[in-house]
Amino acid sequence: MVDEYKIRKNYEDLDSLKEKLVAVTSEIDAIKSSFSKNTEDLSRVQSMLSTDHIEEIGGVIEKY
Repeated sequence: MVDEYKIRKNYEDLDSLKEKLVAVTSEIDAIKSSFSKNTEDLSRVQSMLSTDHIEEIGGVIEKY
C-alpha cells in the first residue's frame, strides 16, 4: 500500500513537472515573439534615421 502511494505520488510529480515545462516553453515562445517584433521595430526606426532619409528631410525643409 505504501509502495502504491509512492508510485502515485511520483506520477503526480511527473504530471506537475510536465505542466510547468509546458508553461515555461509557452513563455519562452512569447518572449521570442516579443523580441523579434522589438528587433523589427528598432530596425525600422534605424532606417528612418539613416543619412539618406535625413538628407531627404533636409531637402524638403530647404524647399519650404
